[in-house]
Amino acid sequence: MMDVGIFGIGDVPAQPNGMRLPMKWNNTTRPYDRDVRLESLIEARASLHPHDVVAVSDEGELTFSDLDRLANKLANHLLAADVGRGDYVIICLERTNAYLITVLAVLKTGAAFIPIEIEEPASRIAEIAAAEGVAFAVIEQIVAGAFEPLELYTVVLDLQQLERSQLAETRPSVGIASGDGAYGIATSGSSGVPKIVVVAHRSLVNLIDWVGRSFDIGPGDMGLWVSPASFDLSIFDLLGLPALGAAVRIISRDQRRDPIACARMLQREPITFWNSAPALLQTIIPFLSPHGGAGRIGKLRLAFLSGDWIPLSLPGQLRSAFARAEIIALGGATEATVWSNYFPVRDIDPAWKTIPYGRPIQNSRYYILGPDLAACDANVAGELYIAGDCLAEGYLGDVQLTASRFVRDPFAEGVERMYRTGDAARWWPDGTIELLGRLDNQVNVRGYRVDLGEVEVALRRCGLQQAVAVAIEGAAGTSRILAAGALREASSRVNAGELRNALGGLLPSYMIPDDIRLLDSIPLTANGKLDRRAVAQLFTGCELPADNDRGHAPIRTNLTAATLETFLRTEIRVLRPDLPKDFTGDRPFGEIGLGSLEFALLSGRLFTEFGLRMSPVEFYRGRTLSAIATIAETLAPEAPLPLPSDPTETKAASMEQKAGAAAIVGMSCRVAGLESLDEFWDTIRAGRDCLAASADADGRLPGERNRAGLLKHISGFDAKFFGITPREAEVMDPRQRLLLEAAWKAIEHAGEDPGALAGARIGRLRGRDRR
Repeated sequence: MMDVGIFGIGDVPAQPNGMRLPMKWNNTTRPYDRDVRLESLIEARASLHPHDVVAVSDEGELTFSDLDRLANKLANHLLAADVGRGDYVIICLERTNAYLITVLAVLKTGAAFIPIEIEEPASRIAEIAAAEGVAFAVIEQIVAGAFEPLELYTVVLDLQQLERSQLAETRPSVGIASGDGAYGIATSGSSGVPKIVVVAHRSLVNLIDWVGRSFDIGPGDMGLWVSPASFDLSIFDLLGLPALGAAVRIISRDQRRDPIACARMLQREPITFWNSAPALLQTIIPFLSPHGGAGRIGKLRLAFLSGDWIPLSLPGQLRSAFARAEIIALGGATEATVWSNYFPVRDIDPAWKTIPYGRPIQNSRYYILGPDLAACDANVAGELYIAGDCLAEGYLGDVQLTASRFVRDPFAEGVERMYRTGDAARWWPDGTIELLGRLDNQVNVRGYRVDLGEVEVALRRCGLQQAVAVAIEGAAGTSRILAAGALREASSRVNAGELRNALGGLLPSYMIPDDIRLLDSIPLTANGKLDRRAVAQLFTGCELPADNDRGHAPIRTNLTAATLETFLRTEIRVLRPDLPKDFTGDRPFGEIGLGSLEFALLSGRLFTEFGLRMSPVEFYRGRTLSAIATIAETLAPEAPLPLPSDPTETKAASMEQKAGAAAIVGMSCRVAGLESLDEFWDTIRAGRDCLAASADADGRLPGERNRAGLLKHISGFDAKFFGITPREAEVMDPRQRLLLEAAWKAIEHAGEDPGALAGARIGRLRGRDRR
């Protein structure tokens, strides 16, 4: 339900004569429960399947029953603090089971939640907290200092204390409706202040219904939560998966930044669903084993990619690791509830420049209109508008902005709205939409929509008289923000590094420019306006190094720090063509605008080129090119995995490998009274006996015939580690459990990663003494 006092609605000119609407491409009406709320869907799962697992984290498993019970306790506490319908509650927590509990608790009160990252600058937190209706927060202790000056009722969450508390575990009874706000997402604003997009329960229920109906997500599925909490893709992971009866694998901040850790989870744990921006998946691809899905676990069957352009090679690379994975490209806007269009990615047409945008989902409508709001014919570019049940309610507390972006839909009966996306697009003759770019000053950066005007405002707040932010497409397929500025006083000694540090207190990390150039004055057009094109040429005018072959060179064992530094410098210039050729190896990465995405890509290149497995975390620790090269010099090369563009190449490569394959032998053993393989060899050399006297039922030692070999720690089998249910482990032959453990240790002893060998052909020699 739209409260026009908070949101407002705009109007459009009368419908022009001759306007035609491609109705056959918008025949998306489907029935769904329009009156149900999100927490009711999850509560129903808790009532029907209380012992099903809804979340898994390093803390352990969380069942639907425990989720519902703990959320009820926290909701009752919030209700006692006067949280209720129409309120907005900031959530600023670590990524643990407590996050999911808090989200559900807020919804049970009738309020909506606004997720904020732990690393968010204090000034930006204050701007979000100042929005209309925001009066409460649930936070971690580590961010209490940032919230202390704010006029918010703040709960510092302690899950163990919540568990021990005497708060009521009964479900709250609150009079709320499906048209009420469920969540708000803070997005970039040209005024320099973030705007908060509010989405109602009904819109998200429509999306969840479509996903469940179209892709059969439900019990038995598990999604890996890798997106930032403040990115609206996380909304589906945290609410959509549980509402459909699926589970969510919750990973920490450090884990989601580590592509090696994410790759291992995908191939070792029962993850069936992936949901991220393309750039994040690109960082993980180099660490995925080919055909990981054919092995012991590796169950990925569905991947959602959205938020940015999808490179044409990415789907094939993912299928090389998970041959049966279905890949879906999605799009839309934060103002249209996470996703409102989709495109199943199957065969790649060589004529494509990128993956097509697709078609609208159920109960959504897409229009491509000219300046006079006339519908564009196929192959004619126009502005993209979105309408239907997917639309958000508007911008919290900003009636004017809401009215300018959400205008009356002239094609629908009654008072319905459509959202002006600012995207240029066109129809293909078959009804597929092709996205052509932006019509305004907004860009996509790693899945986030960024208004360059907000970056420019922040630069001026840091002391620049003039500032221009531009975006150029990098080699990794994503936009990078670059900025040029003129100082207030020519005598000022402020440098680009100091400006970047100052921006860290005003903007989230993804909005900080990768490079800043300080100029005497900003170039102007003939009309006296800031010349953005000329500024962009300042960064792109330098020579772009040729992109080196992405195949795999033979592993080199005589690597030196100098060789590695030269290689990394070339790779950095592929990612950052605007850098001078001779930038020094002792220049901090932060000063040249390298961040987590570049670190992950460089980590992948070291592995695919030299077989050096270095975590991107080391780039944070090393801080400079020279330091990283020195660290890399100490690593032992491994055999890098090929990354073919499609599964047929994988098969051919596999056959070539078999022709010249060599066995790598490892060994493990379980011997009575011994703890390790080294103890076993020492015992053999010393001629010692491993048997010990065994007492009879009366505790007596009757003689030599009662000597026995007793294995230690046989009850410590970790069934979950091997993907085995507790019930299966209970009835399994104990010798089989021991064999599983010994086989895993043997592979590790051979210097291999057992999880990375899923689906590979491995020889095994098993033996036991029958005396």
